Amino acid sequence: MRYTLLLATCFLLLLATSGFTKSWNNITPLKTTRAEVIGLLGEPKPFQGKGSEYFAFEGQKIFFDWARPNCYKLGSIKIDEKLAGPEALVYGVMVEPGDSNQDKYEAEVREFLTAIEKSDCIGSHNGACGISDFSSGFSYSRSDRGITRLQYHASEAESNDWFHTLIPCSQSKPTQ
Repeated sequence: MRYTLLLATCFLLLLATSGFTKSWNNITPLKTTRAEVIGLLGEPKPFQGKGSEYFAFEGQKIFFDWARPNCYKLGSIKIDEKLAGPEALVYGVMVEPGDSNQDKYEAEVREFLTAIEKSDCIGSHNGACGISDFSSGFSYSRSDRGITRLQYHASEAESNDWFHTLIPCSQSKPTQ
């Protein structure tokens, strides 16, 4: 019994410190494809002023960075959403929560701050601030209005491991 409890405790500690990618609504950076995102959230909407797109979900605006699934080009693995086909991978998720979702995300931010042993940020520029932790794959920003942005991305270790599997795009076979 003690042995099982010890193993379970060790596993939980390993899980908490190993830098697993943080997911948002079952969308996981470097694993979920654009086709899967569209299946979960529907078609994106144009975002005026930035020449990009967003997904509307439960009063929130959700933005994505996309990556080629198997190669990099000119030192970059991110691709413009206009070039992102169904096989493109989520590289990062940015959530603008809106007023109605503040309580939901406040709990997640408190859990994040406890895990990285930091206190909440205090506004440094016009009441706005943010904290990022690349080892956990999560960051957020807040202002006097509350949480303004949450970002979910691969942990630094996972991103490095994944990047080393890529080849230059000119050497890759096209994906369908």
